[in-house]
Amino acid sequence: MSFHLLKNYLPHDCVRQLDPINYWIEWLSMHRWHTILIAIVGLSLIIFGTRYFKIKQEEIIYKKLFKRSDLKKN
Repeated sequence: MSFHLLKNYLPHDCVRQLDPINYWIEWLSMHRWHTILIAIVGLSLIIFGTRYFKIKQEEIIYKKLFKRSDLKKN
């Protein structure tokens, strides 16, 4: 939400004194559940993705190294 849209929600006196910290506090108070939901889903996807793809990447590297070592022995 941009700053000009936030003016509609706040009294005129508050808009002049709105610094970045107060802006985010007001923004979070208006969109609390939506922001928390997006943060939880995003963190879950990041954690799942790093764990899953890290394991898969190690398996692929291990298989490539294992095949190369078999070729060198023969």
